[in-house]
Amino acid sequence: MFKPIFSFQLSLLVLSCAIAPTPPLSAAQAVNSVSPEIATLDNLIQITEQSLHNQQGLKKLMQEYQVVHDKIMQNPDNKEELFQMIKLAQRLLNSIKENHLANAFSQDFISELTVYSQIASKKGIPTP
Repeated sequence: MFKPIFSFQLSLLVLSCAIAPTPPLSAAQAVNSVSPEIATLDNLIQITEQSLHNQQGLKKLMQEYQVVHDKIMQNPDNKEELFQMIKLAQRLLNSIKENHLANAFSQDFISELTVYSQIASKKGIPTP
C-alpha cells in the first residue's frame, strides 16, 4: 500500500501540472489559433479597400463629367466637348452599375447618364 503522504504528494504534482501556467504562444501559434477569424477580417479589409478605390475613381470620373457638363451648358455648340461628355457619361454609368451604386444617386441623374450612354453606344454623335 501507498503511504498517505505519497498520495498527497502525487495529488500536488497532478494539481500543479493542471494549474501551471502554459508558456505563451509564439506569434505563429497565436495566428493559427484564430486563423479563420483573421482570414475573414483580412478578406473584409481587402474588399473594403477595393470598394474605396473604386468609389474614389468614380468620384474623379464624376468630377470630370461635371466640369465638361458645365462647359457644354455654357457653349452647347462645341461638338468635341459634347462628344467627350457623352463618352464620360457612358463610362460613369457603367462604373456606377459595376459598383452597384445606382440607388445611391438620384433617378434623374441616372436617367441623364442613360440617355447620353445610349447616344455613345451609337457610332458617332447624330447631327440635327
